[in-house]
Amino acid sequence: MAKICQSCGAPLVEDAKFCISCGQAVSPAEQFEPVVQQPVAPMPPIPPQYQQAYYPPFPIQAKEPIYQRWWFWLIVGIFATSILGNIIFLYEEFF
Repeated sequence: MAKICQSCGAPLVEDAKFCISCGQAVSPAEQFEPVVQQPVAPMPPIPPQYQQAYYPPFPIQAKEPIYQRWWFWLIVGIFATSILGNIIFLYEEFF
């Protein structure tokens, strides 16, 4: 049986009168006292950790410049027609 110091818990040499670690005197009763280990409680089960699914980001599509879109030119045409129409209308009124 292993012998353990009652003061510090260090293991003792077979015929030791004093503990090597703390210097405490070892009584004869301590020398032959069996070491009783405390029962260890089982660890609780670890809950599973789920990993989130990976979704790759949507590919970013490059937008074409605004002057290459048909609706842009439609708006520009309507605006230019209205401006020219007003200029012609005002020009005819003065002359």
